[in-house]
Amino acid sequence: DRIGLVVFAGTSFVHLPLTSDYTAAKTFIEIIDTKLIETQGTAIAESLEKASSAFENEEGKENKSTHSRSIILISDGEDNEEGVIEVTKEIAKKGIVVNTIGLGQSQGSPIPFGNDYKRDENGNIVLTKLNENLLKDIAKEGNGVYIRANNTTIGLDNILARINKMEKNEYEAVAYKNYDSKFYIFAIISLIFLLLEWIIFERKNKYINRKFFFGNEK
Repeated sequence: DRIGLVVFAGTSFVHLPLTSDYTAAKTFIEIIDTKLIETQGTAIAESLEKASSAFENEEGKENKSTHSRSIILISDGEDNEEGVIEVTKEIAKKGIVVNTIGLGQSQGSPIPFGNDYKRDENGNIVLTKLNENLLKDIAKEGNGVYIRANNTTIGLDNILARINKMEKNEYEAVAYKNYDSKFYIFAIISLIFLLLEWIIFERKNKYINRKFFFGNEK
């Protein structure tokens, strides 16, 4: 399976294009930080559009023959924009399944910020609340499933098991390896030794031949 990654807050961007390189994917996940996006907020609709656009083929056109495509939205569901349901419907028309995973508490919980919690301009602690209804609606319109994360599991296993049952499609990947030739280093060393051999043994240097190899002449 190829995987990609979209990071979002008040805006979004494709952090990792679709790839089958899982090692690279883990690296990209590890460097995710809240400072990657300066604009704060939760732009779910925009993030889904970015994820959908990541499925475009090399020509920039939607590949209609691909059926095994799925988006997994991980969020608390607090949306600062409108139109997410309409965007989800459009994505579903392309044959892309949208699954959702809910993070947080319905009653609200503080957001860790350094050694304290995030506060508003008046110094009050900001609470983030899990909007399960919106996440359930997104999953419903996206022909996917909604799973609520808890302290023991985030719910990815259940969604991945569902994805594994989807229709599979074969694709080809071309790998390129760029070699940096270093042969000239050894060629230069060999040339130096050949020159030394020629100077010492081929040229009739009386000083070298007589003094170092045969001793002093009488």
